[in-house]
Amino acid sequence: MATMEDIDTQTALEVDNSENAELRLITASTPATPGHTSPTRSAFPTKVGDNDNKLIPPARPSSTPNPFAEDLHQGGTIQPLPLVLVFRQNKTKVKANEPGLWRSSKPSESIGKNSQPVLFRQLPIEVHERVLDYHFGALNPVTSRVRTTREQTRDTKVMRNWANQLRHSRRKEVSELALVCSMWRSLIQKRLYRHVKIRATRESVDSASSWFEHHSQLCKYVKHIELWFPVFQQRPLDTRTIRKPTMAMNPNLIRTPVQMLEPSKPLSYQEATEKCTLEEIFLFIHTSFAEACVLSLEGGDRKKTSMVDHFAIGSQSQALAVLPKITTLVCKSQWNIFRTEKDWQNISNALPNLIEWHGAYARPKSKSYLCMASIFPDLAANITHLNLTMENEFKRESMCPKFFRKVVLEVHICQEMAKMPALEHFGYTGRVCASFFDGMAALANPRTTRLKSVHLTVKNICRLPQNWNDGSAITDPAFILVFETLIHAAVKSLSRLTALDFINIKFIDLDSVLPSWNPYFILKTNACLGMWSDAIIESLAKARPTAKWLECSESIMSFDSINWNDPANLTKMRAKSLKVSSYLSLSLGITIT
Repeated sequence: MATMEDIDTQTALEVDNSENAELRLITASTPATPGHTSPTRSAFPTKVGDNDNKLIPPARPSSTPNPFAEDLHQGGTIQPLPLVLVFRQNKTKVKANEPGLWRSSKPSESIGKNSQPVLFRQLPIEVHERVLDYHFGALNPVTSRVRTTREQTRDTKVMRNWANQLRHSRRKEVSELALVCSMWRSLIQKRLYRHVKIRATRESVDSASSWFEHHSQLCKYVKHIELWFPVFQQRPLDTRTIRKPTMAMNPNLIRTPVQMLEPSKPLSYQEATEKCTLEEIFLFIHTSFAEACVLSLEGGDRKKTSMVDHFAIGSQSQALAVLPKITTLVCKSQWNIFRTEKDWQNISNALPNLIEWHGAYARPKSKSYLCMASIFPDLAANITHLNLTMENEFKRESMCPKFFRKVVLEVHICQEMAKMPALEHFGYTGRVCASFFDGMAALANPRTTRLKSVHLTVKNICRLPQNWNDGSAITDPAFILVFETLIHAAVKSLSRLTALDFINIKFIDLDSVLPSWNPYFILKTNACLGMWSDAIIESLAKARPTAKWLECSESIMSFDSINWNDPANLTKMRAKSLKVSSYLSLSLGITIT
């Protein structure tokens, strides 16, 4: 195990033992190649000859890298300064650039009579953690779900992105830092094994299970376990087929004699068959990672792929292993993980203490909307944070697609979302309308309501199926009017949703020439920005009199001031006030494509 004498960084700490004690850390790096150096100021006077004259060399330039050049060639090796704590008994504060602060590389010379050295490993653990946090990022808490000040400033989603929240560097240099001392071994391992990602195949799971079985001391560090299910796997060599080019495949294709003799590449991939079942996955987590708090499942993205099996064929068990410590569930490509309400109940019953759920679909489907509509009313009361992404493409639509027209004929997704019982934070990306806020306000009790924040990214406003003019674009007056209706409903619901203090409703059109005109509405505490009209301001004054608009401009901007030949300036503009009537100018003479 390495000691402080093996560390290249020269560090000294001085603590002023007065009423205002201060802890100062000063570092100086050792040069890579010791060579000719300029004279330095010695800590003690030097005797020359017999006259005992005290000669002090000139001060050394601050730009040179090493302040201890006179000690570099002792025995042909570099003599680094060990880390010591110097407790000064006087009440004089020492400045960081004081010349007398650096005494010598020998502890006996740098420490006073009333001082005693403190070994590096004897420092408080908080100091070690702050050093590692400075180099490798802060060790964010797993259970905290409160938005940080930076997130509130940027108006981001109300819940953290667990894809890389607990992930830390796994470089070899980081692993070697565990050799500094025994305390650093546990601190480094805590970061390396905090987020573990495993391929959800039987071979990978068995290998991981064997590894953690022989290194059981590492299991307690795993807080986020992520498993991804492969979509393809290599085909066995004996079953690979070779396609020989023939004229029957393409009669119009002319091939040379050499090309006729060369076979094409073999079909070496097929649909994955070695995927684990959810029963095996949950049993593996239950036996190996008792302290895991976050579970991520990635189903894979492929058109017409098969769903992950929950139980093995012929299995007698019809229940997954219970994971009581899991409080956050992240489902990517959710369609391949569960497709019916019964499938979700299998997962929900195995996670009795689930609080936060992040779900995302890779492709828009009518069945995914219908599945979630059946889950919303029966959502467990312990789930208070929900972030759902139904569609992830942000482009305008000329008309509503056919798959969603099937959904509207069977169920109204917004009315079902309003029935979630105990939600506190809700993030949603997809199709929504004013019925969501109207339904939540009708079912909410102003004294016991718990909803605090809503973040909606609107793909389109859902309308009746017989309405042919149901596209999404800022040049479409019908879309602007229904978007105003959505904001109006959100403002009116504030009278009954008394705990709601953060609303972010936005429409994103990546193809728009004027992205700053994309309609949005933000309510943060008692400040409002975005789309407004006289009806919205009047309803806001009645529902929440303390809320005020930061800016209410009659027009967004003058068309004469827009430089249409400079797209860069168009994207940089930001409109803080969007009056509904201003959008009429876009549809009455100007077409944005």
